Amino acid sequence: MSARFLIAALLLGCAAGGDPGSGGEDLPNRGFAPYERVVDADEKPIAALEAAEGETLGGPMAWVVDGRVRLFVDRCDDAGCAIAYADSADGLSFGALQTALRADFDLSAPFVTREPGGVALYAVRGDGEAIVRAAGDGAMFSNPQVVLEAPARMKLGSPSVAGDWLFFALIAEDGASALARAPRGGGAIETLTVPGVEEGWAPPGIEDPEVRLAESGAGRTLYRLAFAGRAGGRDADIGFAAAFDGAAFLPFRFNPSLSDSEEEAAPTCARLGDRFLLYVSRGTRRQRVIVAVNEAGQPSEAF
Repeated sequence: MSARFLIAALLLGCAAGGDPGSGGEDLPNRGFAPYERVVDADEKPIAALEAAEGETLGGPMAWVVDGRVRLFVDRCDDAGCAIAYADSADGLSFGALQTALRADFDLSAPFVTREPGGVALYAVRGDGEAIVRAAGDGAMFSNPQVVLEAPARMKLGSPSVAGDWLFFALIAEDGASALARAPRGGGAIETLTVPGVEEGWAPPGIEDPEVRLAESGAGRTLYRLAFAGRAGGRDADIGFAAAFDGAAFLPFRFNPSLSDSEEEAAPTCARLGDRFLLYVSRGTRRQRVIVAVNEAGQPSEAF
């Protein structure tokens, strides 16, 4: 069955706002760009990764290395949850999953980054009681150590590293989720707000945040946030926000930027050449990771 593409309007760059509160009027603007979701003849998204029988896949994280996309996920089965990865030359078709990190406790929501001396993988330990860091070569990691413990009656989720900060979801007992950060070298947790998000489209708060450094069209360093949110009990949709200082995030004007009748969560963004890629976990049963692609125009940001 031949694949075809369904074009969805997604906000790719950092949106210019209009009236106050509608978005970031001071952020560099790439405007709207067409993303193409790979779908089959029935217009159903084709999976970049799909869970095998008896397992689930979630928390995707895309990392470009040696001209390829390495997609990390948490893979859970009867033996527990470990971190796995698969590689792709084009960002669309992936090879078999390989184990990257396994421990004597569950691991989820991986994030991989280069650090002085090598590559590090951050992940959530257990049911959110801590964030751990493991060193490795970009494919295999070992000896995860706790770098941040959850405050009392709270859980941690979705770690990502940008600049001097460790960003993550701070989850309350009632399930409300907020964007938070702490210094990478240790320090107090700071809860961040995104004006117009908590109060509007995503009243339960920001879920599954991923923060990455980008470069604006003017050459300024930009903290780019992808996240999931929901309104009125709906399934999760995908939104974006950005900040120059890593704290004062402004939402895109037309959030949610990716919306569908099925749950789409845990967004992760990467750039492969001139192709921008957005991967999301699709479905409440965590069975598939799908991809949306943009190849139009000249890229103005560097992921």
